[in-house]
Amino acid sequence: PIFLKGMNWIPVDFLLDISDEDYRWALMLANNAGIQLLRIWSGGGMPEDDRFYSLCDEFGIMVMQDNFIANQTTEKWDRQILQSQVCQNLYRMRCHPSLVIHTGGNEINPYALGNDAAMAVISREIEDLDPSRKFLRTSPDKGSTHIYRDMEPVWYRKIYGQLPFIGESGIHSFPNAKSLRQQLSRDEYERPLSNIFSDEFVTGNPELHNHFTEFVPERIPRMMSRASMISNVRGISLADLCEATQIASCEFYQIMINSMRENYPFTCGIMPWVFKRAWTTVAIQLVDGLGDPIAPYYYVKNAYAPLSVELALREVTFAPCERFTPEIKLICDDTHGYSGLTVGFELYSPSLELVRSESFDCDMTDEYLKTFTPNEIILPDDYTEKYFFLRAYVENAAGMLNQSVYWCKVLERMSDVEFRTKYRSEP
Repeated sequence: PIFLKGMNWIPVDFLLDISDEDYRWALMLANNAGIQLLRIWSGGGMPEDDRFYSLCDEFGIMVMQDNFIANQTTEKWDRQILQSQVCQNLYRMRCHPSLVIHTGGNEINPYALGNDAAMAVISREIEDLDPSRKFLRTSPDKGSTHIYRDMEPVWYRKIYGQLPFIGESGIHSFPNAKSLRQQLSRDEYERPLSNIFSDEFVTGNPELHNHFTEFVPERIPRMMSRASMISNVRGISLADLCEATQIASCEFYQIMINSMRENYPFTCGIMPWVFKRAWTTVAIQLVDGLGDPIAPYYYVKNAYAPLSVELALREVTFAPCERFTPEIKLICDDTHGYSGLTVGFELYSPSLELVRSESFDCDMTDEYLKTFTPNEIILPDDYTEKYFFLRAYVENAAGMLNQSVYWCKVLERMSDVEFRTKYRSEP
């Protein structure tokens, strides 16, 4: 009956040295971001401490509980040990109202040899000891999917309009520079970075290299490509690279969540990967290993707001002099309605001068979604090889309630119709 604003969860600390204050801080951050559902990931985590479920009860955060299987087959597993583990955890967590759903494990084939028997054990014990809660064999399962694609985020709007649920998705970024500053030697922290794809980077930055979760060819080019749209990454400082990768991730999370929320009730929820890292690492994250929110945290919080305004952009890369009409969408899943609202749209030039603005008056009482259509935009020729900026906002007499800001780029190469057609033909 509601769009689920979720997040995946891994242990707060790599050594499981988690104080009461650590748990409360992390879950308070999740609650303040409007997160309603946390999935306890089984891939490299733990079932979670009793204190975790008690705090979720207190904050009103729902829990999706993975079981032990993750990314493997289990034909050699001891079923009696599995049964004991499942029962031990069910006994202690089943009385918590925050627990809403069980899954067998992460990204597995539940019908593979060994996994089928493990699924029988897990589902049997849940049916016996916790029959009121639903059981899914795995995540993703039954209309949920895990999406990790190197594409402009507007493609979520174009190809996932009928998708029931996103169980995982996200984009890599560096942690906060001040967190890395506490982990690295001063010499390595302050040294300009060499080409991240070279052997020189690995040998010259051994401490930083150790702070990558996935230093693999499939992951790093995506992050660096996005960062290069924010800053020149050649010889960049570590602090500037932290900022550039984070801001690039902000765009991705904002548009991805916007695209899914506007699809409700076809799409009924999303759980980005991942809330907090267990140590200070370059990876997909909203909160770094020292418990410090990074920039994407605030964009997710903004996109999850009960009253949220967005521009449903079909493109973020344009040709010089191109024409387009941005739709403004106002989403409300608050428990009370709003009256006397003004919904607005603004266009800013590459030098941040306000070029155009339009506004619409409305109320949001029983509606979930309202759409407003401003006049067509014709991009000036002098925007070429530059960014321009779009802002949507909603306010009332007391002031601004929510806003979303977008940075779109105009590239000379998009003037080539053949190239532009090919560029926009697939993710």
